[in-house]
Amino acid sequence: MLRVDLTRQKTRVSDLEPDLAAGFLPTRHYTSGVFEHAWEVSGERLAEEYNVKTRGCFACTIPCSRFYVVKDGKFAGLYGEGPEYEALGSFTARVGNSDLDVALKANDMCNRLGLDALTTAECISWAMELHERGMLKRSEADGLDLSWGNGEAILALIEKIARREGFGDVLADGSRAAAEKLGRGVELTMQVKGLDLIMADPRGLKGFGLGFAVASRGGDHLRSEPFIELSDDPRRGEELFGVPEATLRLAHRGKGKLVSYFEDWCAIIDALETCKNIMQNMEILTFERAAEVIEAATGMRMPASEVRRAGARIVNIERMFNVREGVRRRDDTLPRRFREETLPEGPSRGTVFEQEPMLDEYYAERGWDQRTGIPTRETLESLGLGYAADELRKIKASERN
Repeated sequence: MLRVDLTRQKTRVSDLEPDLAAGFLPTRHYTSGVFEHAWEVSGERLAEEYNVKTRGCFACTIPCSRFYVVKDGKFAGLYGEGPEYEALGSFTARVGNSDLDVALKANDMCNRLGLDALTTAECISWAMELHERGMLKRSEADGLDLSWGNGEAILALIEKIARREGFGDVLADGSRAAAEKLGRGVELTMQVKGLDLIMADPRGLKGFGLGFAVASRGGDHLRSEPFIELSDDPRRGEELFGVPEATLRLAHRGKGKLVSYFEDWCAIIDALETCKNIMQNMEILTFERAAEVIEAATGMRMPASEVRRAGARIVNIERMFNVREGVRRRDDTLPRRFREETLPEGPSRGTVFEQEPMLDEYYAERGWDQRTGIPTRETLESLGLGYAADELRKIKASERN
């Protein structure tokens, strides 16, 4: 764990986590990729001043969770597990909050009230941006001051969302539903297919962005999580995909190969019910190793190529489920901000998300129709999924009749 000298009045952003140093930390609802109070709310400070022990899943030898205690201040005596990166970042940079204690309290409230921390923070930060733009009156938000970083308002809204009280009832079904209820701000919701995005700005992490766009359940990084992109190592891109740019986070060429590869990998890891942090992010469970694990556990012998093919089948049948429900290329899209507005500052300054060429490349790699995003019959039959194409044809015929 990197240790940061908190006695310094200023700490270099480059001393902190990659998302801070690289400038893709979602700040004030993705209006920036750099948070000026990053070190005050960093995992490094949490480790130094709050954490008392590590915790892990049963029998894990690499415990990645932590247990913290707030020793003084307004929330003295507060204790709990975590917070995980998404919750910590969501209740600090995403909402413009520089008070680490408030973030820990917010995370604890979400845990106790049964709320998803990331989605809750997206709803709050979306409302804060509307307030900042003059699109949301204070009276519409139960009189709360929704200025960036207002800790009292953040905690009050968490309670209201959980109990569906007042403005909390507007936010309780997620940002897109909230925008539809209010009749404004839909273009400012940071979600894909209704699922709110994680704490990574896709303008500075483009493989992740493509993964959000095409994920079967919306803006979900866990369907692909191409963590290797953080290496910014063109040698790995050349080695794995024959495209050096594939593993450069600010390049868009090669991302179709990158995302489809990691989608197949993640599908296999999910099917085996193993840990993505270890098996994928640490690059331990390759397709070759997965074949060994499958044989050891079941006696089934299959080459690595067939293991990956099984992953591709999972991805394609999920896609066909969504196609049956009406999903098309038009739905594989990120919010306009990422596609048209450049990051204003930091190491990723001036970048946008080049969505269309990346989608073209991804569909070509998958064998999906470029115009619609529907897997071709040839692709489905090659994976033993011809029945899915037959079912879709029957549905279309019944619709015409």
